[in-house]
Amino acid sequence: MTATNENEATNANANEEREQDGDVRQEESEATGTPESAEDTAATDQQVSLEELQADLATRDERVSALEEQVISLERELSSTVSRYR
Repeated sequence: MTATNENEATNANANEEREQDGDVRQEESEATGTPESAEDTAATDQQVSLEELQADLATRDERVSALEEQVISLERELSSTVSRYR
């Protein structure tokens, strides 16, 4: 066998292995429901992060609303106390 034929055979084997590896990854991805590419993984990570940020924002909004109500209540109490003092 010549060097050219050996290189072609090696390249063909490498390409076949890459295709098989890709098929296995795709099958595993479909079976487990996990993304098959780095882009899909990044998109999923971003989605998770976005969902976490939205949940955190909602929690903070609730906390701000509760604190605003507390401030209003304290202002009323202060006003009432000042009026009684006078």
